[in-house]
Amino acid sequence: MKKLVLLPLITIVLACGQTSKWDENSTTYQVAKGVSENLPILSPDENKTLVTTNDFSIDVKTLFNDLKSGMGSNFNSLSQLSVTEQRDFIGRYLSTMVETRLLETAAKQRGINVTLAKIDSIYEKLAQANGGEEQFVAMLEKNDLDIASLKDEIKSSLYKDQFLTQYVYKQIQISEDELFQSYQMPQKATVRHILLSTKGKTDAEKTEILEKMKMILKQAKDGADFAKLAEKYSEDPGSNDKGGLYESFDRGVMVPEFDKAAFTVAIGEISDIIETRFGYHILKVISRESETRPFDSVKEDLEKTLLNKKRQNAYDETIKSLKVQLNYKNIFS
Repeated sequence: MKKLVLLPLITIVLACGQTSKWDENSTTYQVAKGVSENLPILSPDENKTLVTTNDFSIDVKTLFNDLKSGMGSNFNSLSQLSVTEQRDFIGRYLSTMVETRLLETAAKQRGINVTLAKIDSIYEKLAQANGGEEQFVAMLEKNDLDIASLKDEIKSSLYKDQFLTQYVYKQIQISEDELFQSYQMPQKATVRHILLSTKGKTDAEKTEILEKMKMILKQAKDGADFAKLAEKYSEDPGSNDKGGLYESFDRGVMVPEFDKAAFTVAIGEISDIIETRFGYHILKVISRESETRPFDSVKEDLEKTLLNKKRQNAYDETIKSLKVQLNYKNIFS
């Protein structure tokens, strides 16, 4: 379940909406043109609107301008990715843009204000932490990034952080009972796992992959050696050469659907088909381990883990709610 290595140096979220005609000699246009050979929906000549809401929209040019600002000198690397990698990376990047804009919109609707002084203050701290402004600016220029885009990113982050702090995370609390219940639950699991990837696949392709996974699941439940099935079929590069083994991993480190199965399916049993953002999974639970250290010695770590989990759940629910409120539509995903 490895993620793409290619990541933006700084994720920049700019104002989204319809934009003027492209400069066909620009790097942004040329990269978009190249990517659109694999993903026609991203044609710079058609410049389709990919995302609409009641408050903002994102078209192809806005997306690629944002990618250029956020990725800097890595931007040209988009052309070197496979079609599956391009679809997956751009899809995740677009999702991040959308989430940032949704939260920024919600912040403004509730009267949250971000001052230039605060933006400049954070910029100055970043510069000082990176050897002073002269060295910091040189670093940005070396990576084909710029101050204006960085300050836009700081501004968006401030809107997001203030909204989340004041309206999403503020009410979250962890009780002593919750902590002790968590302490009593198994904290580590060992499983064998088979993944069939659906990243970048069409709906028709996903249907075929699901049917293949059903066939594998039947073999596993009929008594076939699960480790050998994983070696033969699994597309997870992190475990397929080890018979699908993930050994003694902590609760909460895997994607939620996988984590839930690892800690609820009976030991020795095989799960039903699980769908995550990576694809279709089945897993066999080998063992689970409970905490052996005294409660007081792990209480603080348990509290952090539970808090992070609750915050992530609250964040996800907030994004879902905002998408409904703002009539979100996405033709790329």
